[in-house]
Amino acid sequence: MMSQRVSGKADIEVVSISPEGFVAAPVSRAEAHRAPGILHLAVSVQVVDPAGRWLLQRRAEAKPAFPGCWANTCCTHPFVGEEPAAAALRRLGEEVGLRGEVIQAGTFVYRATDPASGLVEYEMDHLFVAVTAIDAVRADPAEIAETAGLPYAEALRLVTSKRGVPWGAEVLRRAFRVLNKR
Repeated sequence: MMSQRVSGKADIEVVSISPEGFVAAPVSRAEAHRAPGILHLAVSVQVVDPAGRWLLQRRAEAKPAFPGCWANTCCTHPFVGEEPAAAALRRLGEEVGLRGEVIQAGTFVYRATDPASGLVEYEMDHLFVAVTAIDAVRADPAEIAETAGLPYAEALRLVTSKRGVPWGAEVLRRAFRVLNKR
């Protein structure tokens, strides 16, 4: 098995899946993102604070895909054998320094090609929402250029603009629906 370190930019193995959603085999992250892309598991987390601010991040310029674009709070790939909820909690701590309970908000599949690098995001994304304070965010500068806590309408406008990631609007809309059902 390849290294599972996230820091230090070691390539990790991601979990590839069949179009029907069955776990297939581990593949390297690099291979999964090379065109035309291999469908694999991913996790997205959207944090909303009790005051209704939606925590977005602008991806670091060093990110290989969609650098400098606005996205949901954080994303990752579950390690081989790691449950998506555990990956969500892990990444919430690693990327933005937050803790909190995560609420499952469904899954969706998307495919997006970064026009600059040609890298492909072809993922079955497990979405989680966390309601927690965002005043103590500690963004990992290797991952995040900046963060913003915005009202929902503003956050949605930003991620649907040319400066947003292709999956951002779907993450926010699904998170919004889940929170409004509570």
